[in-house]
Amino acid sequence: MLQLVRDRERTAGEIAAFSALSKSATSQHLRVLREAGLVRVRSEGNARYYRADLDGIADVRSALDSFWAAVDS
Repeated sequence: MLQLVRDRERTAGEIAAFSALSKSATSQHLRVLREAGLVRVRSEGNARYYRADLDGIADVRSALDSFWAAVDS
């Protein structure tokens, strides 16, 4: 999902079309990603558009890099 919304906004329906998940399951996964700070959502009328939050993803990457550095020491 993060790859699908990395470079452009997409709706849950568009994202679901690329996977074996239903639109409602996709929406649930997107909610978890949003709550984790990994995607942003923008509403326009009845539509909700999702896009990767690159700052949030960078924070996770930094935390993982620190984790692996500690493991390697």
